[in-house]
Amino acid sequence: MLILDGEYISPLLLKTIKGNNIPKLIINNFTERYPSVSSMEEDQYINFLKNEKKMFVNSEKCLSLLYEYLPGNSLTFIADSFKNKAKFRLKLKDMYPNFQFGEFSLLHFEKYFDDIDIQFPIIIKPIKGYSSVGVYKIDNYEQLKSSLSDIKESLKDISKIYHRDILNTNKFMFESYIFGTEFAIDGYFNNEGKPIVLNIFKRLFKNNSDTADGIYYTSLSVIEEIYNYVLEFMEKLQQQYNLKNFPLHFELRKNNSGVVPIEVNPYRFAGIGTNELGEYAFGINAYKYFIYNLEPDWEEVKRKIGDSIFSFYCAEVPLSTYFQDYSIDHSLFKKQFNNILEYRKINIEDDRTFAIVFYEGENEDENSRLINFDINSVLKIKVGIK
Repeated sequence: MLILDGEYISPLLLKTIKGNNIPKLIINNFTERYPSVSSMEEDQYINFLKNEKKMFVNSEKCLSLLYEYLPGNSLTFIADSFKNKAKFRLKLKDMYPNFQFGEFSLLHFEKYFDDIDIQFPIIIKPIKGYSSVGVYKIDNYEQLKSSLSDIKESLKDISKIYHRDILNTNKFMFESYIFGTEFAIDGYFNNEGKPIVLNIFKRLFKNNSDTADGIYYTSLSVIEEIYNYVLEFMEKLQQQYNLKNFPLHFELRKNNSGVVPIEVNPYRFAGIGTNELGEYAFGINAYKYFIYNLEPDWEEVKRKIGDSIFSFYCAEVPLSTYFQDYSIDHSLFKKQFNNILEYRKINIEDDRTFAIVFYEGENEDENSRLINFDINSVLKIKVGIK
């Protein structure tokens, strides 16, 4: 039921799964880091998965096992129907008939856009992508023509890190830019197919062109602003896919016309521990709720949350900087926060994320300051690097 990427398993997830008999596979040969967690052999787990109907992964990288070993399995089919963003848009086309999208290869980039009429602004992104890698907002034809070399350069190193079924940097799509306020949601469809909301976060950006992961936050007003829209969208998703025992993380944008989905990520919650902000804000352990088929009492959550704003900062080395050449001044970075609930160092050799920070505040002023913080100020070039 669980496929875990051993490069990083969060402390909360480890605590949740210790001492139970849930079938688990730890990939990437890091089992020795977690001696207290029993792990099945890969071939044993694959045979188990063939008849399994409930699965959770802690990283996009885990999905590559499905594509490799179970290409015709229903679990793989559902994963691909969401991970392939062009297929996802086609599936929801009747729900959003005015939404513009199409797919192309970088090799035929210029010819493709010469032959179609586009309403700007648009978003360009890999058909299969991860963590905002290769995502660009394009405002006009001039910017579109000049963007090809930037896209190729930024993906030159990062494309070597992820499996092609997780991040495909050859096939791209464009789609209408979705105006509005962005929200990130964790939830699942229970064993009866009922949609269960587990986390509700608002996402903060530096500006209208920003696509990077950064700050997510929640509060009573955030819950009340979007909860009913989230539930309605999940019900529509259920009508399209008939999902059961299915965890997901998705992003929506809300505007005057309602909500429009940005993407849906299958079999997981928000990556690198973002979902665990719900533990601090709501007292909801999303992993536990999914594993044991539990449902939060959101009215009780709203009564208890008070006036605080609970936030999460995903600290990443900028794409323009080759992260393996630098070390991090964590002490200096910690000083940027007023009330840290948890500061978690991330040590993953092939990922730009170096820390995640959970913190609490009384208003949005701290987040407004932090979203413009220059990460380069806490980077130190390693000795011997020129």
